[in-house]
Amino acid sequence: MDACNHPVRQQDSYGETCLFCGETLAGYGCQGANQNHCFHRWDRMDDLEVCRYCEHTRLHDPAEKEVALALIRAARKANPEMVGLIEAWLVAGVSPRDIRTLAKGAGSRFPEQWYLVGKYFYDFDCV
Repeated sequence: MDACNHPVRQQDSYGETCLFCGETLAGYGCQGANQNHCFHRWDRMDDLEVCRYCEHTRLHDPAEKEVALALIRAARKANPEMVGLIEAWLVAGVSPRDIRTLAKGAGSRFPEQWYLVGKYFYDFDCV
């Protein structure tokens, strides 16, 4: 099956959805169809960026984003299964803090790494 290029989109204050394939493209999807995870769309306000759908804020720091992306690339190379699991949990609505708790409970020696990867994925909308 060919990937959808989302030719027809519907948008409201909750988010944006492709009308062909139903994929959530931004926010929580049109009419809030995806309640678990916000696909952030950032608007710049001085030194902050604010998601127009969930109002999550982050500092606008290009250097921090580069560090975050480098950490994610390194983690993906070293342990792709871990990164895939973190991505799936974030899409399912699990917070980065809860990911750390789950990693500790599973006996991970590096629960902070799980937390940081999850936090950077969430903060920089990498999922």
